[in-house]
Amino acid sequence: MLSSRYLHLHQALDLGPMWLKRGAYPTAAQPQRLPENKQSEFRQNEQSEFLHNKNGNTEFSRSKNESHEFSHGKNEPSEHPHRPSTAAEPPAPHTSHRLPEKPSRPSPAARAAQPAPQGHRADVLAAVATPQPYQNETRSQAAPAASPLALVQKLWAEQPFPAFADTNSLQQHAAACTACRLHNERKQALSGRGAVPAQLMVISRNPAPSDDEAGQLLGGRHGQLLDNMLAAIRLAPEQVFRTAWQRCTPRISLQPTPEEQVRCAAFIRQEAAWIQPRALLLLGNSFYDPVQQWLTAQIAPGIPAFIVPHPAILLRQPELKAQTWATLKQLQQHLAKS
Repeated sequence: MLSSRYLHLHQALDLGPMWLKRGAYPTAAQPQRLPENKQSEFRQNEQSEFLHNKNGNTEFSRSKNESHEFSHGKNEPSEHPHRPSTAAEPPAPHTSHRLPEKPSRPSPAARAAQPAPQGHRADVLAAVATPQPYQNETRSQAAPAASPLALVQKLWAEQPFPAFADTNSLQQHAAACTACRLHNERKQALSGRGAVPAQLMVISRNPAPSDDEAGQLLGGRHGQLLDNMLAAIRLAPEQVFRTAWQRCTPRISLQPTPEEQVRCAAFIRQEAAWIQPRALLLLGNSFYDPVQQWLTAQIAPGIPAFIVPHPAILLRQPELKAQTWATLKQLQQHLAKS
């Protein structure tokens, strides 16, 4: 059986409808209500006990009655048959709330017109207060860096090309040249050697360290292999001129810069003008570079060029000789036709 005190307590706290089984009431079908003065006193006592915790602190912000009003609405009539209905209060007029507008950002001109800060550490404050462009503002794009080919073409247009009287004058100028940093790495400057004029002009990128020690370009074992390659296509040494694009042997700098390539072009350009070759034999895969190909076309315009691995590479990789031989056969056919 359900205690009648519990029913009175539930109704006094205004906890809303409560579902009960049939026959739950002990004597009557409807519990008796307390007088109004008793209900008010009872409700206040129960709420006071509910809001105080065991330490005596009131931590809750809402009473049980307020939480009920939040979920069911204030003074909402109950559908329970045993709960008396009360008159509904008129709803409060709806008022629309408008969010405050976002302050507009000042224009760059307005930010620049702000006075500079004064006082202690004004330089630091001025640097911090310097107007910076916002993300949605147009930013000036940095100019793209010039390509190596464009840089070489610009340097080529500005490069003076002096005329040398003979090969001895050219060698003296090359030995005294300090136009780039490679003169600090060389032992001596090496210029071309061979027949003038000649049918074929053989060009390597730079002298090898062994050439720098011996004082002769394309000598030693790789020079002997080059002689055998030329003899295979029936070219005698007196028909060939051998030279290098750079006069100095790089011992630290493995890859020449565009500026270094242009500075040394004055010497090989003069040699090509003296030799007037019918073809060029370029030693090394570095001549496949577009910058190097453009420079080669400037020193010998209209002259066909054939690229093969350097003889020093062929000594270490003999499997490349078959490919080299195919290119040499094409060179032989071109010389035979011309």
